Amino acid sequence: MLFLISLEFTFYIPKERTDRYDPYVKIPYVEYLKQDKTKFRIFGLNSIMFPTICSGYGIDDVRIMTALVPLRFAEFYKMFLKGGSSFPRFVHIWQKIDFIPKRMADLVNLKYFVVPYRELSTRDEILAKYPFLSEYQQVYDKYHVAIFKNNDALPRAYMVYGYEVIEDKDKIFKRLKEDSFDIRRSVILENDIKEGMDSDLNTDLEDKGNVEIIEYTYNKIKIRTQSAKDGILILGDAYFPGWKARIGDKKIDIFSANYIVRGVFVPAGKHIIEFYYLPRSWVLGGIISFSTLTLSLLGCFVYVYRKRKCKVYGLAD
Repeated sequence: MLFLISLEFTFYIPKERTDRYDPYVKIPYVEYLKQDKTKFRIFGLNSIMFPTICSGYGIDDVRIMTALVPLRFAEFYKMFLKGGSSFPRFVHIWQKIDFIPKRMADLVNLKYFVVPYRELSTRDEILAKYPFLSEYQQVYDKYHVAIFKNNDALPRAYMVYGYEVIEDKDKIFKRLKEDSFDIRRSVILENDIKEGMDSDLNTDLEDKGNVEIIEYTYNKIKIRTQSAKDGILILGDAYFPGWKARIGDKKIDIFSANYIVRGVFVPAGKHIIEFYYLPRSWVLGGIISFSTLTLSLLGCFVYVYRKRKCKVYGLAD
């Protein structure tokens, strides 16, 4: 039985999510968002487009709806959000947010804000309730829903050629808020990365390189880069244990960038960088499962062998 179960988990269960029938009604403002083929995140105001709904439509939300909130995620958002929140109640603050700093929106790839009209009927009334939206471009206004676009949001993946090393968390947050820190040209690291780096990496360069996401799934991401200089590739997804990276067949280190996202060093030239999720718990679980299966089969073999041997000598019942 254990052998059959192991075979099913190893060979017959799909490794990727299969195509499924879309049971959701096509909603005009959702279809508008899905026309944007880049990787981006949204934020719904006034109780619209919560993360659970966004996931159903295949749209990335900047929020998280779970009782188990990664600590870095909670600390980063608490630092930026108006008023902050105690950690235990963090998942509930999204219902009360009426202000998101533009600096934060740019950093986390927050490209669209979705606002339902309800009692609101004009742009002026929307901006009166959510003044911070005046910094963004209104791109949609139909069926009592308005969408505002952040044209300055950082892409999901991009190259930088400058970095600062700051180990203290509070100092990182303070530096991220300062206008003198250019988030498009530089990144904050918690440890220096000297191995394999050009001595002139930490310079102000105009060249941003060419970065293209060629595959994006829940547990694997492939990015094509082309750059004339060594640089740091920033992937705007949460820095979290279990994620690995490689260039070709060479494994490379992932380090925290701007405290919350992932960064890797990429040498000059053309490369394919692959991020893949392989947590230690999964590997350890696989080893334990395989060992258990092996011992079980060995035990069955010993049992059958001893029973047959007993029959030969007439010792069996």
